[in-house]
Amino acid sequence: MHVGDACLSETFRQAISAAIQTKSITQIEVLNALTTVRRQTAIDEELGIAAKGSLRAFRVMLREQVLTANLLFDQEPNSAMLTLLKSSTLALRRAGSGRNRGRGHIRCRLLQGNEDITESDIDAFSKEIES
Repeated sequence: MHVGDACLSETFRQAISAAIQTKSITQIEVLNALTTVRRQTAIDEELGIAAKGSLRAFRVMLREQVLTANLLFDQEPNSAMLTLLKSSTLALRRAGSGRNRGRGHIRCRLLQGNEDITESDIDAFSKEIES
């Protein structure tokens, strides 16, 4: 299985592109509308103050952004593969570049066309795992 790049919707990207081309919005305004900068520093435990040289800044997406990625399969997934993918999708809660847990709280869904198939057949999978 290959996971494609997660992107904002095509319609939204086209609208932003058109707005930039007509100069009704700038790239910086788009960046600031969709993201913010978070800063963190390590604390020196002995002194109780910021450790020298430890201030870090990183850009993060604002909440409620919807990203979509295509899943490409080398072979047609069977029922067991899909059930495992669905349960893994439900278990995924964080993503990002954080050292241990990722920076972002996320909610993933599996769509087949316009149908949300994430939770279909999960009850049977749960019962099988419990036994």
